[in-house]
Amino acid sequence: MDRYLEEYDGGGKSTLAETLVEKMDSDAQRGGSIMQYPTIDVKQTARRIKFFMQYRHLNPLDIQKYLGLTCVQTVYRWLSGVNIPTVDNLYALSCLFGIKVDDMLVGSRDTELFSLSYKTYLRLRMYCEKLANY
Repeated sequence: MDRYLEEYDGGGKSTLAETLVEKMDSDAQRGGSIMQYPTIDVKQTARRIKFFMQYRHLNPLDIQKYLGLTCVQTVYRWLSGVNIPTVDNLYALSCLFGIKVDDMLVGSRDTELFSLSYKTYLRLRMYCEKLANY
């Protein structure tokens, strides 16, 4: 990004944003790298939501009723990785599951794709929280 900013002289008709886009596009066409920003891995996030639902013995209809959704198909779309819950729904799900929102989300830069060790960690964490509540 700094390289593109250094090349911008500001003297032409283009704005800085237009200049950056043009340069990045031309680099991409020549096989150069494009700046990547982190995104949410929807499929892996869906796997995590399924895991927490199974752990809490919940089905899609339970989630629909808890969130007040008009259609259970919305939950099925989340579980298949077609869509992702809104921030409000993620927060409500985290409260229902007794976890942090971050525990449900998998980013594109996460190297761990829900390994057994992560499952074990979450189970232990939930078990410890249950013990603390007694």
